[in-house]
Amino acid sequence: MYDLIIEDATIVSSEGRQVADIALKNGRIAYVGPRPMRRARETISAIGRFLMPGIIDTQVSLAGGGADAWASETRAAVSAGVTTVLELPAARKSRTLSARRKLAKRHSRCHYGLWAQATDPVAGQDLLARGAVGLSVDLGDESGPRGEELRRLLAETRGTLGFHVEDGAVLRERSEALASSTDHNARRPPEAAAAGIRRLLPLVRDLGRPIHIFQISTASELLLLDPIGGELPITSAVSPAHLSLSVEQHEALGPLLKCNPPVRTETDRRALWTALKRGRVDIVASAHTPLRREDKRGSYAEVPPGLPGVETTFSLMLSAVQHGRLSLERMVDLLSEAPARILGLSGKGRIQQGYDADLLLFRESDVAPLDADALLSRAGWTPYRGRELAPKPELVWLSGQIVSRGGVPTGAERRAAEVRLSR
Repeated sequence: MYDLIIEDATIVSSEGRQVADIALKNGRIAYVGPRPMRRARETISAIGRFLMPGIIDTQVSLAGGGADAWASETRAAVSAGVTTVLELPAARKSRTLSARRKLAKRHSRCHYGLWAQATDPVAGQDLLARGAVGLSVDLGDESGPRGEELRRLLAETRGTLGFHVEDGAVLRERSEALASSTDHNARRPPEAAAAGIRRLLPLVRDLGRPIHIFQISTASELLLLDPIGGELPITSAVSPAHLSLSVEQHEALGPLLKCNPPVRTETDRRALWTALKRGRVDIVASAHTPLRREDKRGSYAEVPPGLPGVETTFSLMLSAVQHGRLSLERMVDLLSEAPARILGLSGKGRIQQGYDADLLLFRESDVAPLDADALLSRAGWTPYRGRELAPKPELVWLSGQIVSRGGVPTGAERRAAEVRLSR
């Protein structure tokens, strides 16, 4: 007997849509097709609704937060259809991989994976062997790998290697030249991101080593990456913030808008949408950082960078579908399939037999003004307050168990687990 049968759902994948029944058993998808022969303890009708795999957010930062941050932010995540988060370490001297794993195991309300930082290939390969989903490198970090160290890191590690590409030399030069400026986009200009890309391209070309770029934010980066197409093994992500916000239209947000890389111009924002539609960007990731309003007060130098976003990614992207900016199939690829494929996450990202039963059910319903007061993140604010957006999913399953109804977590027994890697 199955645990649950979801009847007559319109299953969406990057390959298209099909109406079928889905049976769940022991946290996995046990059957996909016409009416199954076996019965289930429970049946749900999904007529007129869409079913997609749970969202995998490949870039979440908890800003060094502990148990409370893991609990609150992953609770917010599942309410919005994010069933897996991959957390970036807050800083080089942040908690060890094992300490972060212990926090996540005890307090996460959704599946999780952990990025790790490493400056040399020996330490990096050890972290990968101990279960890190990948290694992150910040080209803006003065103590990070450069020159031959960077080449060795690419040549001698085998897992996923992700880059924050803003180049440190350009950032330092611009910061000194604009010491009194509070224009974040000017102090961390598009040239810094382009310079980082230019550093990486010859290494990837020489070594054939796949790399991932965490956040594309400028037309300058796209101009460098677009001509190589699929010639080099480079994948990239973009955040909903860089797709939705610009310095011209959202200047009133002031220091709240500070993030790295910065929110860019309207020209950059539109270039990102064009690249997304043309398949030149692979993943949409929230880059979520749950900083409160009070955390963002003070002088320009004192305000920490980061924006909340894990709870609004689904609504922003589904609204883009409703406005004709991309297809539903492309949305599923960006949010679920591509993250699982690129990071090598076993059992994630698809609705097919044997895969984990992480699912979300939704309608293409009318948009409504976003009620920021109803959001669950401890940040307590959003740059999208009052914007007309699609609602959160009707139902969210984590390992076959309903964990959210209509954007409200159910408080069900947690089945969160660390992701398994297929590599």
